[in-house]
Amino acid sequence: MRAPSDNGARFPAVVNRACIVILAAAMIAGVGLRVVRLDQSPPGFMQDEACDGYDAYCLLKTGRDQHGHFLPLTMQAFNDYRMPLFDYSLVPFVAAFGLKPVSVRLCAAMWGIADLAAIAIIAGLTLGWPGAAIATLLIAFSPWHLHFSRFGIEGTAASATVDLAMASFFLWLTGRRDRWLLVSGFFFGLSLYSYSITKAFVPLMIGWLALLYWRDLMRSARAAVAAISLVILFALPQAVMLLQRTADMQARFRQISVFNSDASMLDSGDSMLDRFNLFRSGLASYFSPSYLFVNGDDTLVLHPPGFGELLPEQAPLIALGLFALLGVRRRKLALLLLGWITMAALPAAMLIPSPHSLHDFLAFAPWTLLSALGFVVLLESALPYPLLKLATAAVLAAATIVSGVQFVRSYFRDYPAQARLEFRYGLDQVVRQIEQYGDDRQRVFLTELNQGYIYVLFFRAYPPELFQRTPVTREEGLFGKILGFDKYLFPIINPQSIYESIEHGVFVLGEGDTPPVPPAATIRYPDGAPAYYIVVK
Repeated sequence: MRAPSDNGARFPAVVNRACIVILAAAMIAGVGLRVVRLDQSPPGFMQDEACDGYDAYCLLKTGRDQHGHFLPLTMQAFNDYRMPLFDYSLVPFVAAFGLKPVSVRLCAAMWGIADLAAIAIIAGLTLGWPGAAIATLLIAFSPWHLHFSRFGIEGTAASATVDLAMASFFLWLTGRRDRWLLVSGFFFGLSLYSYSITKAFVPLMIGWLALLYWRDLMRSARAAVAAISLVILFALPQAVMLLQRTADMQARFRQISVFNSDASMLDSGDSMLDRFNLFRSGLASYFSPSYLFVNGDDTLVLHPPGFGELLPEQAPLIALGLFALLGVRRRKLALLLLGWITMAALPAAMLIPSPHSLHDFLAFAPWTLLSALGFVVLLESALPYPLLKLATAAVLAAATIVSGVQFVRSYFRDYPAQARLEFRYGLDQVVRQIEQYGDDRQRVFLTELNQGYIYVLFFRAYPPELFQRTPVTREEGLFGKILGFDKYLFPIINPQSIYESIEHGVFVLGEGDTPPVPPAATIRYPDGAPAYYIVVK
């Protein structure tokens, strides 16, 4: 791994050798932590994961999504029209391992591992072996990155495609081989299909790169134009879809946009000034020490409690990284990273709530690289005692490992119990159990479940060609619920009322419900507490 000539570092051979060992060990740990016990933490299986998995299953079996759209460029899903890259990348995992939660999460883990490698490459190219080693160590144990790498949604696909684009850009900058600029354009274009927020981020990031490296790009003007053309080519189908289905594809954005959402969703007033102030405070929240280093995102499904999004040792490293602005050698890199962080935060701040770790996930890589820059600044500092700075660097690295191990222990020991309700622990058992009661004509009522139908489709591996032509009772609009299909009904009224009004049926009640008669089966959490009751009448 060779550093660019304008940002490169020269370190003693013994330091480089030690860093290579740390890099290899951190990479192994990072890969292992992303694939081990995927069926246990996060606990259960969230509806978005099930939706992505079942759409991939439909694509595998029929070439269409669950709604019957042939090779769609956007996934209709719960009428929120998601980007399709993660679902398409799921297809080989579902084909190889079956329609299982582990298959969905393993795909997210593979994107997370690709992201880990991409960031390590960027760090190595810009900061040498020490930068690559500390960056990989930080990613391996990161509360932010580790969780999203194990959560079967599109976050790591978005981050990985952007970071692969940036790694390719730095490979071009290092070797001046124009093909890497084209590869960078390819990954930037591909990222537009990973997560909706990239549509705002990618143009901003490309503009920032052009501003900082315009002289270099002018020397490869033909390749630069080809790379931009490639990004535009990727964007055109999305633009056509947006023009054709503006209302559908913008529904989710209008719901959560600071500037478009209904006033009832805002904590402030409804004037444009109020909304701008909300955007400003949201933007500031993404730079808050509390969010970054102490508490993190307070949404339990997105972030394990008790930890910041970054490890606490990154705070002094980031502070050291900012000192690079005062010098000439690494000023451009520091400016790039600060701009990258800002470009990620700007579109995230336009959405509510803020801070939101998934909306801001594209900032993970630059925060990590800025931390690695601080580590290298420390090693290159002109302290009078070389052993002192090496000892300080070693202490920071050791403290990072200690904090990382503490997070990992909590993540696998405590988080499954903390987030069991949010991830709907036990619904796989519910779907298996209800098939044992009644016959194919016996109606099944699953109450008070968010998009409960998708769990039946997923855990039964319901034939896609059958569901695509089955009459479905569906609410209209964003996140419109499916109220019934086949023998399954998903009412939104009190389960007791349904039980009393129906002569025969199988009823699935939640932990907060009181069964009207002794249940035929009780699905329990690992600690023995009831999660669901199955009542037969």
